[in-house]
Amino acid sequence: MTTDQDVTIEAAADENPQYTMSPELLEQSGLSVNVVLMSRLCEAAKAKLSGDPQKMTYKQIRKLFVDNCADQDGYLSPNHPVVETVVRVLLITKSGTLTLNDIHQVVSDLWLSSDWSRYINVSTMRRILDHATPYGITRA
Repeated sequence: MTTDQDVTIEAAADENPQYTMSPELLEQSGLSVNVVLMSRLCEAAKAKLSGDPQKMTYKQIRKLFVDNCADQDGYLSPNHPVVETVVRVLLITKSGTLTLNDIHQVVSDLWLSSDWSRYINVSTMRRILDHATPYGITRA
């Protein structure tokens, strides 16, 4: 039996869904998770690499992003496409999960720092992220 409270919770979750990176989605697309992620590593994280990056786990690679790339100037750029920006934001977020509104805010703030301002509304951002599975982005 569904209660009014259950319906309200579901509606709120759909209005502000959470998104995360899924290495399984990348693998299903025939991509190497390590190759895809290593290509996005910031210079500070690359300097910390030791050993064979192909033997690292997803968790180890994410730790490199969180510990080294989150504060590196230029890692998040207003010149990147929307999906690339979101991938990078999700990789540097400690929890690995962000709500739609949080993602929208980060992208909007980043674009405000640009020489040429852009805007994307929340519903468009939702549509883009709901179709970004080839990039490994999925609802949490």
